[in-house]
Amino acid sequence: MGSESGSQSVSVRVWYDGDVLGRGEEPQVEWVEGRAEEPFVEALVRTFGVPPLGNRFSLVHVGGHPAVSAREWLGEIDEHVTLGDAVALAAGHTLEVDSYGRGGGPLPLMWDIVSSGLTLVGLVQGGQWAWERVHAARFRNHRAAAQEWVDAGIESEPSRALKLYVYAESRWNRNEFDRAFALDRMAGSALLRTLNFEKVQTSPEVWAERSAETGIGIRV
Repeated sequence: MGSESGSQSVSVRVWYDGDVLGRGEEPQVEWVEGRAEEPFVEALVRTFGVPPLGNRFSLVHVGGHPAVSAREWLGEIDEHVTLGDAVALAAGHTLEVDSYGRGGGPLPLMWDIVSSGLTLVGLVQGGQWAWERVHAARFRNHRAAAQEWVDAGIESEPSRALKLYVYAESRWNRNEFDRAFALDRMAGSALLRTLNFEKVQTSPEVWAERSAETGIGIRV
């Protein structure tokens, strides 16, 4: 999803905590400015620098509790989100971003939140209803990311977003996978193999990440 604002210059206020090395650095608050269609990640790098330790920017909700353990993680900021999208999501409020690594499930992405049409305030205050909208958007984005990959050629590298959607499950029932990504048989199998899955069961058909089954797989 992207902004429709063309080459319009836009800005959004961002609170950023990048002190992942524990140096006691205070969070920065800056106006992130650029073209509306520019990837938000690129604008963040230009403003705050590359996140340390190979980590990625994440949208968070601090809510008066600056301790990392107390923050609500809203989603990784992936390459699909534009600066214009970030401005629309903020709707006049400050976006809170950090670059702390997080384990566990990789979902959601900021792309899912943007695609839901919610503003930041609507997301934070909307509770379960708001997250149901995000989940519905995610299902659409599974298919959009998969189609982008097919259009680029099934020999191409899957996008970061597509990898995270597939890696959300270490085992996929093939019928559920096909419904989620809407790929034909050949493309679906190619994507699973590309991301280090193998068929481990025939009836019902199940594909599992090799790392989950044998301990030898590596995610990229």
